[in-house]
Order: sequence, then structure tokens, then C-alpha cells
Amino acid sequence: MKKTLYVSPNGFIGGAEKILMQIADLHFHKDESKVLVLTFNPGPVTSTLEIKNIPNICLKNSFHLSSPLKLIRAMKEIRSIVSSNKIEIVHSTMAYGHLVMSLATFGMKVKRVWFQHGPVDGLLDKIASLFPVNSILFNSKYLLELHDNSNKLQFPASKYIIPLGIAQPQLFTHAEGPLLRFVLIGRLSPMKGFDKVLKALCVLKLKNPEVFKKINVRIVGEANFPHEKIYRETLLALARDLGQTVEFLPFQNDMSGIYTSSDILIQPSLKGEGFGLVLAEAMSYGLLVVGPDYGGGTQILTNHKTGLTFNFKDSSIDELEIFLTDLIINFKNLSELQKNGQTLIAKNYTNCHMIKEVLNTYEQL
Repeated sequence: MKKTLYVSPNGFIGGAEKILMQIADLHFHKDESKVLVLTFNPGPVTSTLEIKNIPNICLKNSFHLSSPLKLIRAMKEIRSIVSSNKIEIVHSTMAYGHLVMSLATFGMKVKRVWFQHGPVDGLLDKIASLFPVNSILFNSKYLLELHDNSNKLQFPASKYIIPLGIAQPQLFTHAEGPLLRFVLIGRLSPMKGFDKVLKALCVLKLKNPEVFKKINVRIVGEANFPHEKIYRETLLALARDLGQTVEFLPFQNDMSGIYTSSDILIQPSLKGEGFGLVLAEAMSYGLLVVGPDYGGGTQILTNHKTGLTFNFKDSSIDELEIFLTDLIINFKNLSELQKNGQTLIAKNYTNCHMIKEVLNTYEQL
């Protein structure tokens, strides 16, 4: 095995960071001497790595692309880390990570791997696609195709689809409670569409209060950037209109307690996501999963087979309210979908399969 530097630009934990830590952890347990993780900023990623005893370094020189002097200092530090640790493969997550590491390791004899988790159609992604890379990994066929269509000019590279792994698929039946428990999980960003669900529930509360009384809703996630904090205030205002039905919880490293105490996951993304790790995790825990009928999540989410799909992007609030009302009334008749989702994840999306595929791509370098 070649010594690999896993790079996380963010200190907070989102889907991309979670997968990077999983891969680094699995690789570390196969060969402890071949793994090192680099984070650009301190945060939960660093503390989680420490708990797992995975070798890691957090940059001492913080930087921003708009500040040339700070960027140069950080580049020197990164080059020193790569050189002193005899790194052979640099595995970066997201466009920002690939772009920074390409600049920092320019002229060095390292192989570059970019795990593209999405989104893929932004300016930063287009710029990053022009930098040398040996392999690009994608979490779904949808994301690979979107990447190629969005970046007509890109550095030639080998491309692989990596099925994401679910740490410990849980196969059990949820206990029936007095309320139907909805959960929405993800960064508190407008593109996630959480406000649309809350607005539909406001309509439901007015039109059919008896049905509304049968549910509660938890929103699990953080607001890390200024625009997300503004969006969080919007969600809080909507939640106040719904009374005690809605509860906000911070992101948790161990999500098992959230999944085991929920019945339905709704992922109302207004933009197609690369894969939807949360969808797969929820399926493995036996939840009924509701997601968009577009994006990479459709790789595992088939309407009326492994869950339910809905066009959150183009549908009106009233149409979503009708959909949710029907879902609440008919939930008990949808248990087969939950079983199908569990089976799909348990068979095809395991950590063992994921790390095998990733290490195989390293061997091709």
C-alpha cells in the first residue's frame, strides 16, 4: 500500500467529511503506517480523528484563497507535511480541497485523487477540474455525468464510481408509538428545502388539524455559514407557527439514536445531490425514506419500492401538503418499502465494499 494523505478542507462534519473519515479509518485498520489525515481548520473532524487514534495534522497557518500571503504560508506548510511524511497519494475531498492541494504539491512526485461528492456545477468546481489529477472518484453515476456535462474543459483522469459504505446497517423493526416521527437531517442551507416542508405542515395544520396532531418533526443539523444562520432563523420562525411539533437538534457524531427514534426521513432537497448518504443511513435503520425524484439519491430510492419520491423542486406548497397528508394517513401500509430499503443497503452499501473499491483505485495509479 502507498502512504496516503486524506485531506478535509472543513473542520465541521458533513456528508463528505464523514465519508472521508470512514475511508481513512478503514484504511488505517488495514495498515496503520500508511494513513495520515490533514484538516485545514480545527473542529469536530479533528476531535473525532483523535478519538479514533487516527494520525492527523491540522494546519497551523489558516488561509483563504483571497489572501495571497496567508495562502503562500499555508502552501509551504502543506509541502513540508507531504515531504516529511513521504506521502505518495494525496486524496482530497471536494473541489476546494483538490484545488488547494494541487497548488501546494505542484512539481512534487505524488499521485492525486479527488473524491467528488458534489455539487459539481459551481465556479470553483470548474477551476479545480483544470488542475492535474490522476483519479476522480464519484459517489454516483448521476454525479459523474453531471461533472462531465458541467466541465467541458477538464484535466484527463481515470474516473470511478464508489458505492458509499454504511458503518453498521441495523436490521430491526421500529416500535410503534403514539406519534408518527418525522426527521429532516442536513446542513441548514436553503438548498435543502426544509422550509418548504414546514410551510406545507403549516397548511396541513390549518386544513386538517386532526391529522397534524398525529406527528412530530425533528430537524437535525448545523448552520455553519452566515447565509445558513439567516436561513435557520427562517426555519425557527416557521417552527413557532407549528407550536411544539418541531424540535431542532445539533448534528451528532453518532446518529443512531436519531434514526432509532424516528419513523420517516424526509430529504426535500431542491437541487439534485450527489448521492444522499443520509438516505442510505436511514434505509439501513428501517425508516421510510422520502426523497426527491431527481439527483443521485434515485440510485437507491425507487418510488413505491424502496421508499417514496416527490418533486420538491417544482411542486407547490399545496401539492406537498396533499402528499404529506396522504403519507401520514397511509404510513402503516408502507412497511414493505422499509424492508426493501433495508435489504438493498445491507447487500450493496457496506464499508467492506467501499474500502475495497477505493484501495483498488489506488492500485491503478
